[in-house]
Amino acid sequence: MSSLLWLFENLRVEPFGIIPLASLTGKGGPTTLKHLHIVASYNWQDEPSSSTIYVPGAPKRYVTWPGGRLQEDTGQLIYDINHARLPDGPMDPLFDALEICSESRFDPGAFDLVTDCINLQKLFTFCKGEESSGFFRIDLERVGDAVLACRVEAQDVIQIDFPSHDQSLKAACTQPVHPTLAGSHQRVVAYSFGELRMLVRCEVDCVDYTVEELERQLLEQDEAQSTAVQEPSPVDDPQQQLKHIRSKSTNISSSCSPSVNMTTYPDGRGFPAFTWPLLFFAGSSVVVVAWMTEQNNFKKPVMYKPTDVNRLLKPLPYAALSKVYDLLSKIVAFMRRNDENMKASLIWRGEQFVEIYEKAPTASGAVSQAWRPNNFNVIVSVCRRVDFLLTVIRNKMIHLSDRQKRFVSALKEAFTISMQFCYIPLIIYLEILTNTLKLTSECLGFQQGAEPGHPPLSLVHKFKFSNCKTMSFFIYAFVCFCVCFLLLLIVHYRRHLRHRRTNATVSTCVVLGSGGHTMEILRLVQSLDKSKYNPIHFIIADTDSSSVEKVKPMLLKENHVSFSTIRRCREVKQSISNVILPTLVATGQSLVQIWRTKPELLLCNGPGTCLPVCFAVFFVDLLFGRTCRIIYVESVCRVTRLSLTCKILYYFHIADHVLVQWPELAAIYPRTLYIGSLFAFAWAENYEENYERLKVELERQRQTNGNTFSWKFGRNAYFKNKSIGEIKKLLGYRMLPQTMKEQNEMPVPEDLLNLENFNYPVEFDSRKHWPQCEKVISFIKDQANCGSCWAVSSASVMSDRTCIATDGQFTTLLSDAELLSCCKACGYGCDGGYPQKTFKYWVYSGMPTGGPYGSNDTCKPYPIPPCNHCSEAKTPKCSKSCISTYPLSLKEDRHYGSTYYQFWLGERSMMKDISIYGPIVAGMSVYEDFLHYKEGVYTHESGLYLGGHAVRIIGWGEQDDIPYWLVANSWNTTFGEDGLFKIRRGFDECGIESYASAGRAKV
Repeated sequence: MSSLLWLFENLRVEPFGIIPLASLTGKGGPTTLKHLHIVASYNWQDEPSSSTIYVPGAPKRYVTWPGGRLQEDTGQLIYDINHARLPDGPMDPLFDALEICSESRFDPGAFDLVTDCINLQKLFTFCKGEESSGFFRIDLERVGDAVLACRVEAQDVIQIDFPSHDQSLKAACTQPVHPTLAGSHQRVVAYSFGELRMLVRCEVDCVDYTVEELERQLLEQDEAQSTAVQEPSPVDDPQQQLKHIRSKSTNISSSCSPSVNMTTYPDGRGFPAFTWPLLFFAGSSVVVVAWMTEQNNFKKPVMYKPTDVNRLLKPLPYAALSKVYDLLSKIVAFMRRNDENMKASLIWRGEQFVEIYEKAPTASGAVSQAWRPNNFNVIVSVCRRVDFLLTVIRNKMIHLSDRQKRFVSALKEAFTISMQFCYIPLIIYLEILTNTLKLTSECLGFQQGAEPGHPPLSLVHKFKFSNCKTMSFFIYAFVCFCVCFLLLLIVHYRRHLRHRRTNATVSTCVVLGSGGHTMEILRLVQSLDKSKYNPIHFIIADTDSSSVEKVKPMLLKENHVSFSTIRRCREVKQSISNVILPTLVATGQSLVQIWRTKPELLLCNGPGTCLPVCFAVFFVDLLFGRTCRIIYVESVCRVTRLSLTCKILYYFHIADHVLVQWPELAAIYPRTLYIGSLFAFAWAENYEENYERLKVELERQRQTNGNTFSWKFGRNAYFKNKSIGEIKKLLGYRMLPQTMKEQNEMPVPEDLLNLENFNYPVEFDSRKHWPQCEKVISFIKDQANCGSCWAVSSASVMSDRTCIATDGQFTTLLSDAELLSCCKACGYGCDGGYPQKTFKYWVYSGMPTGGPYGSNDTCKPYPIPPCNHCSEAKTPKCSKSCISTYPLSLKEDRHYGSTYYQFWLGERSMMKDISIYGPIVAGMSVYEDFLHYKEGVYTHESGLYLGGHAVRIIGWGEQDDIPYWLVANSWNTTFGEDGLFKIRRGFDECGIESYASAGRAKV
């Protein structure tokens, strides 16, 4: 009972929760898993003064982990092999030895789980189900995204349903390779278990057998090095050539000497602990070493294939492995959901579930802080210590001179400003300030723990730098203080700047971000009076191609609009430490653009790209006396707190005005302005209201510019009773970046590279050119209330091209429902997708037949009914069979493509491909005025960008000397010219010539 109570010592009373034993079944065996390789080998060297890990053989990646037990769970981990010398970070040698061997920094994030075979065996025991009984504890913590499952029990604590070991066999098997080496031979193995990447430490108890059968070459090197240790040469000691690390020496008494290293054997018995993980994780091509038993004498090594091992040693069945995988995945997911600083314990008490308890905050971890250099929790810890140190110094100020008081006050002010302003280079500032505090405390004569009642200044005491290095840090800190003082002056001066109007028009600079931020700021720009606010210059991040596409129509129609690009400050998931250089580069580029364009008004609304631009405007105003008003519009998504970008501009008075769109936000931040929501109700406008508003706007634009439009403006019955927000949801085209990788994966066919010798007709209509397929090509679909335009248009092109390739023999439509529901790589169903990927699916998976909603003569008809005013449709589930009325099976009904490609060469390659092989799919930007197209050649004139739309180009021609594409839409025949529309050709109108793609049918 005492052992059972020991499991819960120093843990919180209530568990976080429980992980039930999954109810999984399966067939097969361990040979269905794969990817195993040995990455390490090590032994310990016994020395009187210190402990050394020797790295024999030097594999490509070397890792050591000395295994472990917890002697007393009072916040200090004590491990089993030479544990008395490893009280702080007992897993540090695991990572340190790897660095020595690979000569590079070990990244724990390369693995999802780091543990040892004993812990895995405990989890296997739990996952065997109802017949299992016992109890165990496993400690859990994180280093980045890597979860560490630490072994903490002594051998008398763990109780499972089979004997833990054979004492006589243990005595014979734990002999090291050489008498001067301590403990059993160690191996560290990397596994790929499903999607989990695991690093597992194993104990090789039968070293001699392993030398002979499992890793001959590696262990021959071990033996050679051990022999060299046994008979060193007085001239050339081989130990000098070995890579090694020495652990830290401590003053722990010898009474804490380690117990005998214990290894628990699985049910099968008859093979050492290093071998049994191979049985559970072996790939089909791996040959496993097994040990035959002769009256408990393990001395007959043999080689078996995995199929023979199943009969010999009875490894866990596939169903149990499925449960193990489910359990490990849940453990990893749980640890990643919580704060990285949290430590927990996994407890099993013989039930059909395991419990997770939180460890006390005082408990130390399996790795020291030295292995968490980029951990934000370490930064927070250091900040707290620095703040405490400043408090101690401030309490002593009664004994200081006026000079010392001023110095300490300046120090605290600099620290406060650095914490608020220098978020990105925070680590650098903390290092400077910490070492400056060390110098300050030495100058003031403070000693560690000098004042009763105060904790020792451990942070200051810990640093031991030379005078030269300390002085250099002091110089850096002095420069830092000067910069901070200058920032204070700038903020103070900025508050009193008066902006002077110099011209009748206002030169305006607009910073575009991406996605919703771009949409919001463009809505604001389009409402500006162009006669007053011009010229307008857009600044865009160099990787944001979608924003460039949205600005293109304005560039083509208005000569006072221009744009330039700067470097993006931070990519998605990019670490903070890699942001400093891009931010500096972006700030330098922004200074050039601001000096060149000389804006009087800067509009921005949230993306990090606006920070370097605002900084550039800020410093140019200060240094050169130019005045530019900065207006920051917080996103409508921000209801209760400001974004990080807005906080920087708000607290440091960089922005002249911060506009918020919710009164709750204005109440929290008093210097913000709330004048109503600019965008919250924009999409609530219904189609009829939008029509009336745009009609007035377009009429005014015609009178101002004195020109006529090439298309007719009118109402489309398809959008009756719909709001603009509902119409936006129909636009499901998603844009793929045009990177070199994409071009290599979707190369242009060779017959489209030669465009000079092809005779391009003035007009071309696929319906007339292939009359045998006119019925198929002319069919206009209705995507209903689902953003499935990408799937509907792609399936229509596949149907057209299959009919053309078979010379009209195949006239059945192919299924857009298949792409919408079953092609997971193609997109997100009714939430949008990528037409380029649908043709790849056509080539490799094939397409069944389909048809409009309600048809029963094809395999998979469209599943969403047409509806004029219904709620947004949800993506239907993927069906694995045809409808019951269709005679063929899904496998028999599939039709394939032969190749797929994207039109990287523009208009002429598109025309050539259409004239030879049939219609193609293209993506285009949709603006509000497009919703009111009735006839003619469409060009974007006015209105807000709504989204991307996938359409089918079936031909081309000219009307009133304006070249156009003839395009089939998926909005029923009530839109445009009986479901068709014409759009200007040769000018990449709305981006329609930038994102076209197609495939060819396999006949």
